[in-house]
Amino acid sequence: MNMWMRRAADNPLVVQLIHGRRAATRFSWAHELETSAENVTDGKVFCVCAALAIARYVHCSHEAQPLAESSFTLLDEWIDDPSDARFDRICGLLFDDRDPRLEGELDEITWWALRVSAAAEGCFEAGWALEALCECAEELGFDPVTIQAHGLGAVKARLT
Repeated sequence: MNMWMRRAADNPLVVQLIHGRRAATRFSWAHELETSAENVTDGKVFCVCAALAIARYVHCSHEAQPLAESSFTLLDEWIDDPSDARFDRICGLLFDDRDPRLEGELDEITWWALRVSAAAEGCFEAGWALEALCECAEELGFDPVTIQAHGLGAVKARLT
């Protein structure tokens, strides 16, 4: 169940992005998502929600990796309760300072999903990292329209 929710009425530009306004280029919606939110924190978290949904979608067609699954769980928890401890764990995964008992390497999709959450607020890094994740998914053979639908669908689920 989603705990982090935002009012659609407070984010009219995000609603417009979800319901019909088409992005000018393939993945420019990722940047628009971050800048269309009511504030910079919400913009970043909306981008994390989109990134997590896209990464899960991509991983559904591949063999599940334990490190990816635990990373997705961590991102889910961070969205609903962004504690310093969770942020430190995300950075540890990103910068390879993780628990040595975790086996395997982070794949590129999972790395970019985590990177969105580590973006500095107000610097528009979250949109940039989300766009990179989308490009990575496209390189793996996923359709840009479907990628966008999964990302914005996750954002829509966080609006009341």
